[in-house]
Amino acid sequence: MDTKKHLNFKLLESLKIDFNFNKDFDNLSLGSLYGCSNSLLISLLSDKFNNICVLADSDINVEKISSEIEFFNTKSRIIKLDDYGTLPYDEYSPPQNLVSDRIASLHNILNKNQKIIITNISTLFSKLPPKDFIKSRLLEIKKNSPLSYQDIRNKLNEFSYFQTQKVIAPGEFAIRGSLIDIFPANRRYPVRIDFYGDSVETIRSFDSENQLTIEMIEEITLLPARDFTLSKEVITKFRDNFRKDIDCNPSESNIYNKITEGNIPAGIEYYLPLFFDNTASLLNYLDKNTLIINIGNHIESIDIIWKLINDRYLESKRLSSEAKLKPQIAFNDPDKIKNTISTFNNVALFDKRIDSSYPLYSNAETLYPITVGDPSISKKIDRYLKSTNLQKILITSSSLGKKEILKKHLIDNNISTIDINSWEDFINTDEGIYTSVSPINDGVALPNLNLMIISSQLLGIEKPQQITRKYKKIKHSPENIIKELTDLRIGSPVIHIEYGIGRYKGLEQIKTDNQNKVITEFLAIEYADHDMLYVPVYNLHLISRYTGTSPDNAPIHKLGSDQWPKAQKRAAKQVRDVAAELLDIYAKRTKVKGISFSIDSNSYHEFSIEFPFQETEDQEKAINDVITDLEKQNPMDRVICGDVGFGKTEVALRAAFIVANAGHQVAILVPTTLLAQQHYRTFIERFKKWPVNIGLLSRFKSIKEIEGTKNDLKKGSVDIIIGTHKLLSDDIDFKSLGLVIIDEEHRFGVNHKEKLKKLRSNIDILSLTATPIPRTLNMTLGGIRDLSIIATPPEERLSIRTIHSEWNELSIKEAITREVHRGGQIYFVHNHIDTIESIFLKLKKILPDLKIQIAHGRMSEKDLEIIMINFYKRDFDLLLCTTIIESGIDIPSANTIIINRADKLGLAQLHQLRGRVGRSTHQAYALLMTPPKIALNDDARKRLEAIESLEELGSGFTLSSHDLEIRGAGELLGKDQSGKIQAIGYSYYNQLLEKAVKSLKDGKEPDLINVQKYTDIEIGLPTLITEKYMPDIHMRLVHYKKIGEAISQKELNEIQIELIDRFGLIPDETKALFSVMSLKLKANTLGIKKIVAREDKAFFSFSEDTIVNPLALIDLVNKKPKSYKIDNQYKLTYTWNKNESSNRINEVDSVLDLLFIK
Repeated sequence: MDTKKHLNFKLLESLKIDFNFNKDFDNLSLGSLYGCSNSLLISLLSDKFNNICVLADSDINVEKISSEIEFFNTKSRIIKLDDYGTLPYDEYSPPQNLVSDRIASLHNILNKNQKIIITNISTLFSKLPPKDFIKSRLLEIKKNSPLSYQDIRNKLNEFSYFQTQKVIAPGEFAIRGSLIDIFPANRRYPVRIDFYGDSVETIRSFDSENQLTIEMIEEITLLPARDFTLSKEVITKFRDNFRKDIDCNPSESNIYNKITEGNIPAGIEYYLPLFFDNTASLLNYLDKNTLIINIGNHIESIDIIWKLINDRYLESKRLSSEAKLKPQIAFNDPDKIKNTISTFNNVALFDKRIDSSYPLYSNAETLYPITVGDPSISKKIDRYLKSTNLQKILITSSSLGKKEILKKHLIDNNISTIDINSWEDFINTDEGIYTSVSPINDGVALPNLNLMIISSQLLGIEKPQQITRKYKKIKHSPENIIKELTDLRIGSPVIHIEYGIGRYKGLEQIKTDNQNKVITEFLAIEYADHDMLYVPVYNLHLISRYTGTSPDNAPIHKLGSDQWPKAQKRAAKQVRDVAAELLDIYAKRTKVKGISFSIDSNSYHEFSIEFPFQETEDQEKAINDVITDLEKQNPMDRVICGDVGFGKTEVALRAAFIVANAGHQVAILVPTTLLAQQHYRTFIERFKKWPVNIGLLSRFKSIKEIEGTKNDLKKGSVDIIIGTHKLLSDDIDFKSLGLVIIDEEHRFGVNHKEKLKKLRSNIDILSLTATPIPRTLNMTLGGIRDLSIIATPPEERLSIRTIHSEWNELSIKEAITREVHRGGQIYFVHNHIDTIESIFLKLKKILPDLKIQIAHGRMSEKDLEIIMINFYKRDFDLLLCTTIIESGIDIPSANTIIINRADKLGLAQLHQLRGRVGRSTHQAYALLMTPPKIALNDDARKRLEAIESLEELGSGFTLSSHDLEIRGAGELLGKDQSGKIQAIGYSYYNQLLEKAVKSLKDGKEPDLINVQKYTDIEIGLPTLITEKYMPDIHMRLVHYKKIGEAISQKELNEIQIELIDRFGLIPDETKALFSVMSLKLKANTLGIKKIVAREDKAFFSFSEDTIVNPLALIDLVNKKPKSYKIDNQYKLTYTWNKNESSNRINEVDSVLDLLFIK
């Protein structure tokens, strides 16, 4: 007998379900399935049914059931089919990765055996392409297969893949030379296909972030990127069906016109039937022997969804200018859905006891774990583990680290446990208490088997968590954000170190007169009076973006005038003074002896593994930076920059632990009382197992409590104190303050900052921010304060979709309804207390049944806290509030924010507010409402454009650099320098500052006016990255600059490897470019000003400070008088007897090698 099947039979039998699953049945209802017992039952039924389809009642339950079944069942294939995540008739489209996942899931449903399909019941209403569409739209690509480059390109277009310059998301492809990059709908990583003639030479997967190869593969199967194609025949069919089924003038429809042009408009999902003669539903994709399992009452759910569809249709018809398909055409009919379900074996599962009102029913014998044991025992471990009669117990933890903490906790309570790796291991064991890593949070008790699953959360050892975070690597260098040429646009201001500020006019190619051959590309810059300067691409190290004021207000210089030299001189004088002041600060910080904190590595490791998530690469780097700073004798002054939810608080917790564990006090300064409350709860929760006393100073506390806390601080009995600006009061005394952590430093006033400056001289300071203001950005990039950037988001988190519009009732209603429909909550920000009540009435008029509460700064702290806690508990749907929530507590279920009069808010504020949403794996939305664009001032318009354009996760630092441009560089070290910074640009100012500091450190007087001279090389050969090899101009610009700034042959080699890996074999013109840059590196070292190479000779011009030994030159001439000639003191001519132009680079290189002093 199959042991596993026998055990599964015993488990199924233990549920005591009064029903025989071996016969056909219709509308069976099973109740009393508490906790995770429904997932366990589904897993057990997979022994009897090869194909199961679970219809969950919400997206949250889809996730929960999927993860639980994966633990219980390793045999069946789990297929999740997500719904679109949009409302019916939405004029938005879901993210492409979701669309691609759906296509892959449909393909798996048709092609996999022994499967459990899990989906939201709302998916049954979505019309799907016919099964033949998914089956026939497959492209197999094998290594060495006779598939031409054009064949694959045609298929990608037919499969609705979108062509980009660089593939990042599923459904995209890019073409470069003989390479095609594709991100297939059904693969985790994109693939790169290299062709040799009309056959596939290699296929390899690669990382979409760094574009480097992961592994070589033999074959791939491509699925369509969308559930329709855009061939000529399909477009014609769409147009015919549109005119037949929609009563409107087609030429006035955006949807119709976009499809006619071959483009995909937003919201096209609800027009899918127009692409086909016949469509299908998910039920048509199922095998006829599939068991359908409904979670809850599916009849009720179907009726509710159908009503929503019809309401949305009538509403959009009234308010939207776009014509819509009738519900009967756009969606599957509800009665047909019900009837089709009844043709399958189907069962409904309930987490409550049911009765004879259900025709065919039974109740299982399961219990919630919280109902077992003696309820009079308050200690959870004693109640659930010691007072229960259940003999076999599995305790689940969310991670290995959490499991280790659990085991230590149990040992302290004299409970021994055994580790197991799987559910199968557990059911095969004898009685006892076992521990395992598992996604199960609810647990279940099966009294008939004396068995229980309970989570460490229910035992109070682990707090409830969302899905464990994974991460992608994203590299953010603060200097590169300012210097990078990626986002350079025609008309953008740029700086040429020698000629000043002009406007970028694009890349231009210069051809030779005689052969009409492109020699190289030039960056064109327009100066005052339309004068043009053409800079060869191998000199792009002389070019940088201009930042410091609005691009429109950048000073444009006149070529040949003294404008630029004068601006340089004025700035150089000030830079020298600032550099001296900087060094003074460094010197003082070096002289001041701070505290070198000793770290107890065992305790620190134990504290670290209590973190429920996997640290991301840059979060780990930030933590290590802070640890290094704390161990030093000199005081720390570090800024941690990272978006909301990226892990800044964990960095602060680790630092606080080290300092408190070393016997010193920690002060945590926050801008609002609400944030103080949240941090207090976070720290209490995280330190609950440690002998650390945490205090709170806020208006929530009585005068007596505040005085008591102050006395405890003075005595040293409070280790960590959290508070608002009260912490900076003169009457606050610490016994041994070691660390100050400042959350959102930019929100404190001038007087508060002066007090903070006094602290900085000898106390370690750690500042946390999502968007450093220009002043902070200046100080970190200027080297005054250290900076760590955390820019890595959770893998499954989507960027926040940001929409800018005027006040529009339909948009507001759609945004709110969408969020409520998927079980979420909404922030509505209106930053004017006097008119907030009128907004409340408008919202009530738009959605009368919506539960709304108001929160603003004039309310008492107690009332505010009650409202925020009720919002957290989901007692109401929408919080209408002022910007008081900018630093509020985290509400993971709030995934939509509407900001009224967004034009009145600063860029950092907008980014902070937007960061209140998007904390889960659902698509989050930010709706920014303003008066018409024509009524906005320039700065407001630019702020809104910046926040809209930078939706990417981790974009806070980039937004700050935009703010730097919009608002100006402001003050550095408290002196007004903005005028001089604007005159030369922030990036160049910063370069001069770094140069001045380095010179003064070396004991030299900085020479900031004389620009470092680089060797100018004219080789007479094409030296460029060809357009065919790299079609995107901005990508070429970035690589030209990268090549030009390389300071060693090793760096050049690494860039070549990257290019070959990413774009294919390097063409001769690009090889020549790298060769010239190699010559340049050698010539710069030797002090050669210029090299001009012709077909049979080369000229070398030396600078006055050349290191070339004159005796070596004379020796060359004496040995080979026909080849070498000295024309004057600083010029050497070399002639060779070869006419092949390709050898001239080697000839020049050989001369440079001879000139090096041996």
